Amino acid sequence: MDSIPTKLEFKFQITDFNIDNIEKDWQLILRIVADFEILINGKVFFNEPQFPVVEFAMQAAAWSRNVKENFDYESMESDESPLIWFNSKNDNYTVGSPWQKYEERNPIEREVLQTSLNNFIEALRKELVSDYEIDISHLINGKHR
Repeated sequence: MDSIPTKLEFKFQITDFNIDNIEKDWQLILRIVADFEILINGKVFFNEPQFPVVEFAMQAAAWSRNVKENFDYESMESDESPLIWFNSKNDNYTVGSPWQKYEERNPIEREVLQTSLNNFIEALRKELVSDYEIDISHLINGKHR
C-alpha cells in the first residue's frame, strides 16, 4: 500500500522585485516573483520561475484560515485554472497541477498541508520584511488597502 508523504515543502527564492509603489497592493501581489518549488519527500513535484509568490501566499492563507474541502490556486498570471490544487478526500489531500513533474499518488495529510503552507507564508513574510522592508501582513490577513 502507498504511504502518506511525510514531508511537503514550498520553497522560493525571490528573483524579481519590480515595485514602483508599495502602497499599491496589486504590485505587491504580482510583481514580487520567485523561483518556486513544491517538493514532496524531497522530490520536485512542481517548479516555476517568475512565480507570483505573494499571490499564492494570500490564497493559501485564506484557505488555511477557513479550511474547506479543496484548495485551488488560481493566478491572474496564468491561463491554466486552477494552476495548483489540493483536493480533499477523507481528511487527506491529493495534489495536482497542469505543470506537475510527475503524478503524486500518495495522499497528503491535512495537518502536513496546513503546516507546510503556514511555514511558507511565514518565511515569505519574514524575508520581505528583512530584505526589502515590505510588510505583506495585511494581504496575508485578507485585507487590501
